Amino acid sequence: MAIRSYQEKTSDTQQVCLDELEDRLRGYKYPAEYLPTLKRIFWHALQEGDDPFALKLLANNDKTNDIDDYRDYVCRIICAESVTGESWRKLQKEFFVESEKTRKQHSDYLGSLFSIAQEITSTAQKKEKFNKQRIARDRYIYGLDFNEAKEAAQDINSPFSQYFIGDSPSNSVRNIKNHLVVIEMILRELADKVARYYYVYTPGRLSDKARTQLEKIADIDPTRKGVGLHFHPETNLTDLKNTLLDLQRILPVDQYNDLILNDIRRNFFLFKTLQNRISPVIDNPRAKTLYSLLKKMNHYEEKYGRKIYVGDIPDISGARISGADYFFLENLKNAIMCIYPEDMILEEENLYLHNPPKAYRDLKLLTLINKNGEAQSDNTYYENQGKPYDSSIFQNLEHILYKPNAIPEDLKEQMRHILLVPLLNLELKHLREYNRINKLYLKWIDDIQF
Repeated sequence: MAIRSYQEKTSDTQQVCLDELEDRLRGYKYPAEYLPTLKRIFWHALQEGDDPFALKLLANNDKTNDIDDYRDYVCRIICAESVTGESWRKLQKEFFVESEKTRKQHSDYLGSLFSIAQEITSTAQKKEKFNKQRIARDRYIYGLDFNEAKEAAQDINSPFSQYFIGDSPSNSVRNIKNHLVVIEMILRELADKVARYYYVYTPGRLSDKARTQLEKIADIDPTRKGVGLHFHPETNLTDLKNTLLDLQRILPVDQYNDLILNDIRRNFFLFKTLQNRISPVIDNPRAKTLYSLLKKMNHYEEKYGRKIYVGDIPDISGARISGADYFFLENLKNAIMCIYPEDMILEEENLYLHNPPKAYRDLKLLTLINKNGEAQSDNTYYENQGKPYDSSIFQNLEHILYKPNAIPEDLKEQMRHILLVPLLNLELKHLREYNRINKLYLKWIDDIQF
């Protein structure tokens, strides 16, 4: 596949977007020496026609999150993080080492994001089993191999084409747009809950007696496993201590219940400490275009050396929830564990815990679409990503560096510097703040002899 030239004709809409982005970046004093290359990065990003980031830049709004001037929003975040002379490779190593130190020294009593014990049970085999099932039972959509899918894509009336590009989601259940509507509703409800409640996971449903005690200090969201807590403003330390003592008498005596009591205590501390939280930001759910799907199938066949079916592709549809920091990601993970039935989560990938040597980080869950709290998929699932919102902007742009043949090799090093230096500085900031607040929590426990 030939590399597309930056000198190729740009549409009028794309040019207006690029010119306005350049004006905004200049206005926010973005370093002039990096501006031409950043503009080129944006040009490549706008070529990803099915990508939510590109669509929001072109429309200059994010209706899902009530952002009317999305270009200004993006430029403000980019310009808030200076591109310094630091080496991105040095920063990447520093971030890896500090993340590894956090992982090794992390106690289960300091939250679930870096806790191996509180990781969602490995479910890779569940995903593979589900993929094989949908390939077998859905012959004309998920059961098509690359050549069959390529041929079916040329027939607008084929079940395969109609499923992916049918005009109206209301005309047929067999249309992926139906799933995107449901996914957005699910994630909006999830985001609202995570913004309001701090979640405490328990292996089973909390008893009515335990919930009654918690209602003395908080509004609660009673979930399938555990509870969400929105502490009353007037709740004080004495109230908290008395409630925990009552719960200690109600709950069976074991190590896991010690963790539950600790999580309630820690969430009270976080509720009081982390004020003025930003609302979670949702990237519009999206489905791959037929072109993107076929390109990925072809890439997988070359990578794995075997026949690839549509049903083998894990990220046909996906969405992202971004929040303020690592505490948001931790609460998002806890909420999903509390609210969703176990059979809905096909796979978890927590790159904060597993700490790969690259800059990219997210909390990723392959999730079946649910209906009335039960797994309901129509043979599909979606990739739900959780990230800090400021890091997310740089990752949207950094993603194009890994698109096959998208970027000329001579530009990649300069682009990495422009994107990875601020991204890694942001991730280091989030990691250090996460560790700082956890140390404050431990000191708080000692100070109040709690």
